[in-house]
Parts: sequence; structure tokens; C-alpha cells
Amino acid sequence: MTDQLRSEQFMKHALGTLAGSVYRLALAHLRNAADAQDVVQDVFLSLLKSTVEFHDDEHMKAWLLHVTANRCREYHRSAWRRRVESTDDVASFAESAVCDPGLEALFEHPVWAALAHLPEKLRIVVHLHDVEGYSNEAIADILGILPATVRTRLHRGRKQLRENLGANEQAAIITTKQKGANHEPQPFR
Repeated sequence: MTDQLRSEQFMKHALGTLAGSVYRLALAHLRNAADAQDVVQDVFLSLLKSTVEFHDDEHMKAWLLHVTANRCREYHRSAWRRRVESTDDVASFAESAVCDPGLEALFEHPVWAALAHLPEKLRIVVHLHDVEGYSNEAIADILGILPATVRTRLHRGRKQLRENLGANEQAAIITTKQKGANHEPQPFR
């Protein structure tokens, strides 16, 4: 039995339109650019070998994000992960990543740093809802949890995010006042 692979045109379209979403979710999950790139590569290899028929790009995106979440969970449980100590931390995302200027600007933004400090379960739900724009029901399908759990995690994640941003804003105000500057921190755009 021969394995059917998807066409080159199909894969170019998928990579061109959806690779950023897959990478952002993997990065939000793993908090390490190199590991996220490995997961993205694995996810698109799964797509290449998959026989799933997609109705549209949204269906394919949901499938890819579901596979990404599963691959990230598998990575966390892997023997490799348990035996290897990572030298990357939350603050060094941008330094270790080879990415476009838009992602570098994202890494430097205080909202991204505050999001990175959330516990994984909360961070993923907030990311899928507020960054990727998925509904609670779609997130529940992607992660394999109940919609009520999604709502709870979203509420808790946003609350912690506000607290983290409030603490960061207060620190920024204190730092700028100590330096003699009279400007407020820039809002997220």
C-alpha cells in the first residue's frame, strides 16, 4: 500500500496561510522558539501525510491547531523533555528565534511577556480566544475539554493577565519616574 502525500500546491497554501498561527500556539505552549519550530515542522509533516478532507481553510486551521496542542502535550511528557534542561527562559524568546520583524516586536511587547507568565492551561485558552479569535466551543473541540472549562480558564487567565500587566505597568512607571522621564507606558496596539 502506497502512502498518498498532499500536493505541493496544497502544502504551500497551508504553510503560507497557517504556519504563523501554528507557530504562535506552539510558542505559547512551549515558551521556547527552537522547540516550537520543531513542533511546527512535525505538525506540517502530519498534514502532508494526513488523509483528512478539509471543507475550508478554517477547518484546516482548527485541525492544525488541535494537532499542535497534542504535539505540545506529547513534548511535555516526553523522556527527552524530562532529561534535558532548557537554557531558554521567557525573556530570551526573541534572542533565540529566527523570525520576522513582526514576531520580534510581539516578543518585546509587555502583553506577550505577561501572557508567557500565565500557567500553561490558562495561557493556551487565552491565546486561542484572544489572539487566534476562536469561540469557546471551538477551543473546547481543539483542546478536548468542556466549554465550561474553557470559560473558566479564560476568565482566570484574563484576571491573572490584568494583574501581571498592572504589576508591570506600576514597575514601568516607577522606573521612568526614577529616571526623570514624564511619559506613560505605551498601550497595546
